Amino acid sequence: MRYRQFAVWNFVASIAYALSVAATSYGVGRLATGHHTTEDVAILIFGLALSALIVAMFVRRHRRQKQGKIALDQ
Repeated sequence: MRYRQFAVWNFVASIAYALSVAATSYGVGRLATGHHTTEDVAILIFGLALSALIVAMFVRRHRRQKQGKIALDQ
């Protein structure tokens, strides 16, 4: 992978990770203190959904790589 392509994808992944952690933490904190609004719950749901998307993409990539190795071994 070229450095420029790596830098772009690394930046995108970093932003997605930071947004998912920040939104989830903020939403959980507001719910835990009891001072939550509809927007706070929406932020929590957004953070959890983004986290689930990141995990799903990682699992999909891992499974594809594993299948590729099995096909090469046979």
